[in-house]
Amino acid sequence: MKKLFLLVLFLYSTQIYSQEIKCFILEPPEQILEGVQKIAIMDFNGTYSDGLYKSIDNGSNWSPINTGLSNKKVFKSADGGLQWVETNYPSYYGSYSVLVNPTNSNILYVGSYADVQQSSNGGLSWSKLAGNFSNENIITLAFKQGSPNFIYFGRGGISSWDGTIYGGIYRMVLGGTIWYKLVDKVYATEIVINPTVNSEIYSSTRNEGIYCSRNSGDNWFKINNGLPSLTVDGLCISGNSVYAAVRNGSI
Repeated sequence: MKKLFLLVLFLYSTQIYSQEIKCFILEPPEQILEGVQKIAIMDFNGTYSDGLYKSIDNGSNWSPINTGLSNKKVFKSADGGLQWVETNYPSYYGSYSVLVNPTNSNILYVGSYADVQQSSNGGLSWSKLAGNFSNENIITLAFKQGSPNFIYFGRGGISSWDGTIYGGIYRMVLGGTIWYKLVDKVYATEIVINPTVNSEIYSSTRNEGIYCSRNSGDNWFKINNGLPSLTVDGLCISGNSVYAAVRNGSI
């Protein structure tokens, strides 16, 4: 029987004053043991957090895997999360999200308070990814393989002055220099791409539920029927199912 390895990261950020929930489904089990050697994962950004949890029995039981983690840095593990080792990521940028290039696991991208940082050597050194950034909070990143390859990012925040929500969903051709805004005025929390139909993209948001595109991001529509709340913090895809982590505690 195929088992699912589930990693859930509960992230608090002092920049956005609220909780983030990141969800990863890794299958089959043998891939986590090999792949996690090259996967970097961000730590929580705030003072109060439950950190990272792991389940190997389809979510019936969970155990923390936080050994070695600390604040506002990027870590990697070679043993399924039992021990984390810090990369050389410049922690003054902060870290909201992490992405591994599916064609080369030494190439990493991290969404920060200001831009996207990239590494081509498994986290030994970092540089700014080209693009028209302007102090963005890069909450989520996604990679779409194809011709061409695309990188997507979602940003979001809440104004400390009047509580106004800002953000959007963006796309750039890999190797390009311009990020194009696809959806405006949404607080994007998670972008996921269907692994079997990679033109199908989903994005959860904190203010408008879930958006979906079936043409690589050219057009979007909402899919909120049945959701108890439009505050959605995370998404996962497994097989033909999409899972959403909703702020009221539902999945």
